[in-house]
Amino acid sequence: MQTVKIILVFSSLCGLSLLTSGCLSSSTAFDFTRHCQTTVAQTAENIGNAGCLITKPTKTNAQILLIDDGQGFGPPGGTSDWLNKAKGIKEMAWQTACRETFEEVLGDAAQKSDQLMLGKEIKRFENGFRLFSCTPSPDFLQKTQKDGIWEHQDGSGVPVTVKVGWFDSASALKIDWRFPEQKQLVLDLAFPKNNNKSDKHE
Repeated sequence: MQTVKIILVFSSLCGLSLLTSGCLSSSTAFDFTRHCQTTVAQTAENIGNAGCLITKPTKTNAQILLIDDGQGFGPPGGTSDWLNKAKGIKEMAWQTACRETFEEVLGDAAQKSDQLMLGKEIKRFENGFRLFSCTPSPDFLQKTQKDGIWEHQDGSGVPVTVKVGWFDSASALKIDWRFPEQKQLVLDLAFPKNNNKSDKHE
């Protein structure tokens, strides 16, 4: 049985809703109770931007799931809606990470059965981004089992086309990252047993 680990980085919060068809849309608030679970105690003070890094094993090596919303590749992520009074949302960091992952990785393809299990915060970047370890449900993971890079509309309702793809450590070093200064930090967390320093591949 394949195991997949997700590490979450801060990102922006946008509302998603449940449609009668079972898909998610941007018309109402994201259903945290249905889609997001956590294995550790999360404090109300732990708020801010978050997103996710997903890794999975393959027959030859490990891979990470990265997205590009037009500004360069990186783990799914965005901004917190902690004080969005219009939506009545008060979102903790782990919830921000969960919602952003749904919006950017699955978009409108998300279904009621898709879930993420979030663990502890494993990294906090200098700019405040937090990373959480996390595991997707089988239904969530199945929707990412595609070849190459695929595209879909961001699930937040913003008219943005998101590119999504799996990368091994070598190919992840060669693509353009939105935050180049975070690239090696992210890859060291995703591939702790690999010597994936940039100067080894140039």
